[in-house]
Amino acid sequence: VAAQSLTLLFNGGFPPLIGSFLTIYVRMACLCLAQRASLMLFQKETADISRLIHEKENKISLSTVTKLMDLQERFSAFESQICFVEITPQEQGIEMYSMFTESFFIEKELQNVKSQIDGLHDATDTYLDFSFNKIALMFTFVGALLGVLELINIPEIKNLEWIIPLVGTALSAILMG
Repeated sequence: VAAQSLTLLFNGGFPPLIGSFLTIYVRMACLCLAQRASLMLFQKETADISRLIHEKENKISLSTVTKLMDLQERFSAFESQICFVEITPQEQGIEMYSMFTESFFIEKELQNVKSQIDGLHDATDTYLDFSFNKIALMFTFVGALLGVLELINIPEIKNLEWIIPLVGTALSAILMG
């Protein structure tokens, strides 16, 4: 078994196990090719999402987070439905499947895609946590300002219409900053 070929050796005549070969080993090869193609597609999608995250003008948008969540969901389904540890109880079949997965670098690529998705997940979590912290800071600022105004207890301050533009300016400075 190699990345470009699978060789069957026999000593003359028509091999008696050609039916088993065609049904089991060719399907193993097809499964490994499907796994490899799927992993390449997942790598392309992680690169696309990574590019969206790292563009300087483009902040992490809701659509980027949605794409990442969809990618994680599909990758999880891929792992549970297509990536198998062993596909047959036969020792020879297990060995052949191991050779296929090794020659197609399935396990290595699977770990690479997992780490890429985890990295993207960490990056979006960090960004969203930072955004949440800015919003929490804004509400803390407004609450503290209103608390101080209430403690001062100046009758002219009771009419708070004058403070709305001031708070709006401060909040926009915090959110933009």
